[in-house]
Amino acid sequence: MNYKINYKHLLTNSQKRYFIERFGQDSPQENLLYHNKIEVPTSVKKKLILHGREHNLKLQTISIFTGKPQTDSEPHVDTYQGLRLPWRLNYYIQGKGILNWWEEGNTLQEFTFHSNKERTTIIDSLDTSTIESAFIRTDVPHNIDMRESKETRITLTATYEGPSWSPLPPSIETL
Repeated sequence: MNYKINYKHLLTNSQKRYFIERFGQDSPQENLLYHNKIEVPTSVKKKLILHGREHNLKLQTISIFTGKPQTDSEPHVDTYQGLRLPWRLNYYIQGKGILNWWEEGNTLQEFTFHSNKERTTIIDSLDTSTIESAFIRTDVPHNIDMRESKETRITLTATYEGPSWSPLPPSIETL
């Protein structure tokens, strides 16, 4: 399995509204856009730090991904300083999407991720419109299919310093 649904420390409606007002007004020109070094409400940052502490993890970065409605991003692997990021904690704020994981294929290095040159076989999927948050595996090629979405997709993502996906910390594995 490439994800673990998170039921703790969910965002409040006012916290979600903050991100919708900031990132949901204009449709991104690109299928998937990464926003780093963003300002977040103190209450959100505290929530992410507390969630990490419960799992003996230190918060590293907080970012936003926005997705253009009715598009499909390319399969990719998330990286940081050239190394694959094993997993992230995502909060799905707005916009429908199916998160797919793919078999490894030929990859092409990009600035913040590695992109598959060709699509392979889907090995796992998660409908993000049915949940609020999940720990997701990002060291396996994955993409977000937003073809059914009518609005800009907004995902808050937290990266923690910590162990690889296999094995997950026991406190996350038992969520």
